[in-house]
Amino acid sequence: MRFDAGVSTVSTAGTAVRLHATSLRARRVTIYAQKANSGQLFVGGSDVASSTSTGMDGGESITLETDKNFLDLYDIWLDVGTNGDKADFYAQKV
Repeated sequence: MRFDAGVSTVSTAGTAVRLHATSLRARRVTIYAQKANSGQLFVGGSDVASSTSTGMDGGESITLETDKNFLDLYDIWLDVGTNGDKADFYAQKV
């Protein structure tokens, strides 16, 4: 199995960013809200927002997986409740 890991920082709360800056195909990805985060982390599509989504507190995680071809980490978006909060991710690559 091949894996990839990284950290995504959302500089400005309310401005969603992509989980990964380039296309990265994966079968499964686990996204962790860093324990040191002051606010919540929100995971979704390009329309993810703290006002419309359920958030994760620091230390919580979500795993996304598919039984189809792949997930593209470029298509997963993050938002935060506090400027500069971060997410760690661990992906099992295709």
